[in-house]
Amino acid sequence: MAVVMMGGLPDAPWQAPALTAGTQVLNAVGALFLVMALSRGKASVVAPITNALAPVLTIVLSLVVYQTLPTIWGTIGIVLALGGSTLMVYADEKREETPEPRVPSAPLAGP
Repeated sequence: MAVVMMGGLPDAPWQAPALTAGTQVLNAVGALFLVMALSRGKASVVAPITNALAPVLTIVLSLVVYQTLPTIWGTIGIVLALGGSTLMVYADEKREETPEPRVPSAPLAGP
């Protein structure tokens, strides 16, 4: 429908559609992994971790692609995101291991 509304295919180099297709494939894979993580873990843990670690992944990819080191603020952000997500996962596991105290039930009063 979009091609019809544009009046035909645009005169763009092959790189533009290829980069768009690659971006959409990566987006679909990321959405699939997010749904799989939410189906296996608690949303209260999975959602903050995925939101915190997305910029970390971007910085790591930029390290590989551009071969540059992050600024001091980028490094501090990476360390804080990794530390916070690790603490959150361990705190949730610890909470599941600790059994809740049982409250003794009151005896039934008879007539």
